[in-house]
Amino acid sequence: MNSKNTASKRFGVKGFIILSLTIVAMASLFFIVYESMKKEVTVLAGEEKHETNTMAKTVEEVLNELGVERDEHDYLSEDLTKELEDGMEIELDYSNEVVVTIDDETETYHTFANTAEEFLEEENIEVNEHDHLSFDLEEELSDGRHLAISKAFEVVINDGGEKKTVMTTGQTIQSLLAKEGIKLTELDQLNMEPTKELESNEIIKITRVDKEKKTYDEIIPYNTKTESDDSLEKGKTRIVQKGKEGKKVQTFEITYKNGEEVFRELVSEEITEESQNRVVAQGTKEPPKQTVAKKSSNNVQQTSAKSESTVKTKETNQEEGQTMIVQATAYSTNNPSLSTHTATGIDLRSNPRVIAVDPSVIPLGSKVWVEGYGMAIAGDTGGAIKGKKIDIHFSSYEKAKSFGRKTVRIKVY
Repeated sequence: MNSKNTASKRFGVKGFIILSLTIVAMASLFFIVYESMKKEVTVLAGEEKHETNTMAKTVEEVLNELGVERDEHDYLSEDLTKELEDGMEIELDYSNEVVVTIDDETETYHTFANTAEEFLEEENIEVNEHDHLSFDLEEELSDGRHLAISKAFEVVINDGGEKKTVMTTGQTIQSLLAKEGIKLTELDQLNMEPTKELESNEIIKITRVDKEKKTYDEIIPYNTKTESDDSLEKGKTRIVQKGKEGKKVQTFEITYKNGEEVFRELVSEEITEESQNRVVAQGTKEPPKQTVAKKSSNNVQQTSAKSESTVKTKETNQEEGQTMIVQATAYSTNNPSLSTHTATGIDLRSNPRVIAVDPSVIPLGSKVWVEGYGMAIAGDTGGAIKGKKIDIHFSSYEKAKSFGRKTVRIKVY
């Protein structure tokens, strides 16, 4: 009995050892076989390198096994369904997502370009020296980079009549003028608000406004005063006091737009010499009665007196002058297109105070007082001077330009 139990124990221990060794041997064999079935694969994902021995069958399986993420825009050197081979090297290059805004339009790109300049060439996006870029062309691109481009366009600047075309982006008028070095004074005018954002082909119009004060010497015409004189017979007159013109100084503020006078305002006036009235005595004395015997002689005397009176009256009327309102236009022989001699032969260079008239209204050779000009000779004519129109000659072109064209009062003597 004891011998059987001893034999049984020996067999049990021996069998267990054999069984254990058999299992270990089989596991080792299985491990060797399993390891021999693995493939050595290298994955280069961006700047990361993954080396692995894998039982994965395809490229997609090994990427998933390694936890390597990718999307449709990334570059993969092998097809996802390709079966793995021992020693295979798989390259994965990540693309950069780039957002591009050109003016008001935005678009998303995926690129493998290293720099902004390479990307623009790759996508055929043209830029020029006048465009505004939010980036440097040489800068390296990164994922999620936003590139903003403002395209330049043409605008015209009309500065006081001088035009030039410039290239600009969507900036304000005042910023463009500052960039171009164009300064405005308080009087200058713009055709639009300076804070307005520019658009293509717009015209910026600058009106240059200047003001200056000018002083002129003016003639004050004298008036004629008639007084009754009982020492003179009726119908007779005599000059008691000659008239004398006065003088005054007028100061005007003149407004110019782009160099042309547009308005003038009288700001001050000072009389430097008073005018003196012309005084004419008008006879009121009744002529003496004549006898019949002396009738013939009296008739002769009366006729002679009437003739004398008529001559004096005409002289008086001529001195008093005929007043009328006319339209006056200034000109100057300094303008090379105009003649220096009048229609009546007057040399304007030596006799500048001459006016051109319509002879049917103002006889040639008349002395004429012109408001704002003074005394002149009616010594010229013109094809455009019809009716109550006159041309006034100035020896200075600047004075003629300052006078311009206006309605004035004149007296014809």
